[in-house]
Amino acid sequence: MKTIRDIVLDAQGRVYDKELLPEEAVEIIRTLSSVYGNVLSEIQETELKYNHILLAELDKEKTASKAKIKAEVSPEYQDFLKAKNTEKLLIKLLSSLKTFIRSKELEFKAGSNL
Repeated sequence: MKTIRDIVLDAQGRVYDKELLPEEAVEIIRTLSSVYGNVLSEIQETELKYNHILLAELDKEKTASKAKIKAEVSPEYQDFLKAKNTEKLLIKLLSSLKTFIRSKELEFKAGSNL
């Protein structure tokens, strides 16, 4: 089963691996838009897990900085970062695809005016 991150990375590959057609770009935008809510949910879940780890470390350590460092090497923190980075990638891909579609529309309009 594909993870949300896999879906976003697949979309990234489709965007940058070949000559993209406007119809494909629209399809990718639909796919990415539909998983955006899932990405936000994943961020919320992974951040909560990380915060539990951080809280446990704060109870064990004398200083907050040491507790934070220990919590940031946990798998929960790595999952949280991965989810945040997936969101950033998704947003950049959506922006890039929308720009691509706008430029193709302008090309089409310019070509039809000849």
